[in-house]
Amino acid sequence: MKDRLKGKSRYLVWAMAAGFCFLTACAGPPPRKSQNDPYEQFGKRYEPITDSTGFVESGIASWYGKDFHGKRTSSGEVYDMHGMTAAHKILPLGTRVMVVNPANGRSVIVRINDRGPFVDGRVIDLSYEAATRLGIAMGGTGRVVVVALDQACRQLQADRDGLEKDQQADGGAAAFSLQVGSFSSRENADELKSALERKYEHVYIVAFQEGDNMFYRVRVGQYVTREAGEQRRQELVQDGYDNVRLVAE
Repeated sequence: MKDRLKGKSRYLVWAMAAGFCFLTACAGPPPRKSQNDPYEQFGKRYEPITDSTGFVESGIASWYGKDFHGKRTSSGEVYDMHGMTAAHKILPLGTRVMVVNPANGRSVIVRINDRGPFVDGRVIDLSYEAATRLGIAMGGTGRVVVVALDQACRQLQADRDGLEKDQQADGGAAAFSLQVGSFSSRENADELKSALERKYEHVYIVAFQEGDNMFYRVRVGQYVTREAGEQRRQELVQDGYDNVRLVAE
């Protein structure tokens, strides 16, 4: 499954991956073993890998949207078509990957929380939001390069003393975002997201289920340090958003 990239393209992709690791502190807790056991789908057996170190893959990406929105994923999470997640056949659930569209140079980071796509020739199934940002949503599919980030991030974090200090000071989390609102209505969350996008970048919605209730949290940005997040929080407060709070990703 691993494709080798050659020449300048290979080094460009890895350089981008290293940059994303530093900006997002993407290493996360390892997934539960039970979620990564071998499984069968349509009569074919798949054996998820246990170590994503050095994993690079190129091929066709697809996306899935409203027909699956609100349904359970293989990880047990509720699928949110507006989130930054994806399905992969063998990468460990919980792995963060960078997906690059070589046709336009766009790239995104998504977290693997589901299995698929089970269509010949396709390597990853993106959320609608991720596919839109990559510019492949309208066409349905597009050629991409997939780079696993988790192991690279852990190594990069170990080499950056300044970032490690931030992690220790903030309980192990170095990436922050700002939560501007939380709603039980998706429509209300979408309205706030649209209003924020008129001025701020990287506005997104996180779906969270508590018991039988679903909540939609509207968040802004990702910040490596608490100080950077606090500066943006003050700007939001000045714009009239009174209940903004800094949260660790």
